[in-house]
Amino acid sequence: MSQTMQVMEDDGSFKEKSFSNGVYIGKFRGEIPHGIGKYTWTNGTIYEGDWVDGKMTGKGVYRFANGDVYIGNWKNDKMDGRGIMNWVNGDVFNGCWSNGHRHGYGVYRFSNGNVYAGNFKNDKMDGRGIMNWSNGTMYEGDWVDGQMIGNGLMIPGFLCAFLKTIRPIII
Repeated sequence: MSQTMQVMEDDGSFKEKSFSNGVYIGKFRGEIPHGIGKYTWTNGTIYEGDWVDGKMTGKGVYRFANGDVYIGNWKNDKMDGRGIMNWVNGDVFNGCWSNGHRHGYGVYRFSNGNVYAGNFKNDKMDGRGIMNWSNGTMYEGDWVDGQMIGNGLMIPGFLCAFLKTIRPIII
């Protein structure tokens, strides 16, 4: 059973409503979240942002119960469009999302210092991309399903370091 409590006036303004899995404070269309609002789930997860017909759609911030945070675009309750995900372990992804998955161009910074910049498909590195490992090794080329496959160039870390020292001389 849900309860509705008036927080502001009834001119399409903010209300609070309890649901079986949490509490929503924000704008409604009838009894459905619609407009700007904040939903707090019983497990501690929080979404603040745009709602359309009861679904997270538009821009918003989603704070997972475990501490991960996503800031960006949503469509039908899924990360969709441009967004940044910050994981508790220190990993950060800034790029395109589709239907809740990394999809399209993005930059993934791993907590260990590795950085991948390139295309993703269904949460995996897929297409053209550059991986820079924390030891200085670099790979630029094709990726398929998260693996280096196809045409590419791997440059060992010691050679990358050497090339950086002579680059001004070459130019």
